[in-house]
Amino acid sequence: MFKLFLINRLLSAQANESDSQVTAPSTRRKRNRRIYERYNIDNKHLALMNEQDILLVRDISETGFSTEVSPRGFERLKIGDIYHCRLRYLDEIYELEAKVTWKAKQFVGFEISETDARIKTFLARIIQPLEIGQSLKKVNRTDEANNSLVKEEFQGNESTSLSLWYNNKYGKLKAWQLEDDDVYIGWSDDSGLRTGRISVSDKIIGAKQPWEKIRHIDNAINPQSKQYAMDIIMAFSEEVKSEILESLSE
Repeated sequence: MFKLFLINRLLSAQANESDSQVTAPSTRRKRNRRIYERYNIDNKHLALMNEQDILLVRDISETGFSTEVSPRGFERLKIGDIYHCRLRYLDEIYELEAKVTWKAKQFVGFEISETDARIKTFLARIIQPLEIGQSLKKVNRTDEANNSLVKEEFQGNESTSLSLWYNNKYGKLKAWQLEDDDVYIGWSDDSGLRTGRISVSDKIIGAKQPWEKIRHIDNAINPQSKQYAMDIIMAFSEEVKSEILESLSE
């Protein structure tokens, strides 16, 4: 779903350049951490490929990424090499240039360079959902409706919550809903995909539900909300991710 292809080498490093002692830089801490912080991803998200090797990308930021490579790939990729690359993310395709900037053990780091506005906008778009998707952790599991359904609840950064409902007998996903601040995206096998916004009722304190959430469902699916949910789920680590992505593609 998320692949990067090394198309060709645009510039070779000097033959006498020694890169054996260059190690990975520490994570940079900037004021806007979403721009410069690196986020780990598993090999189902992103792969860097050339003619002979598949390089597994382990983390990514708006300025670069690092890859786990084979011993042969580690020797072939030289610090200073610049590659023309093609990035495929779901049905989106981007082209960019990436420079080898560091090597350590079986890892090679690339810095993204010579990028146009489209790739910069794309990378800026996925960083926050990537952070949120990775932060989702299970906080509760309960039986519902006379034990016919099981509900799992996940909590993440930015006040994000994800709820999943399974058929208790067969373990099949029946429904899910993702809430992030005032954004709502949900799906069920009965009603399909829905998007909307969330408001909080202004009830008197002391009432039974003084700050009840009210969901306002859109008349038509909001494409921005749908894309946002897809970007978050792409970084979700649970096996059910593929089922959720499939429901988002309906």
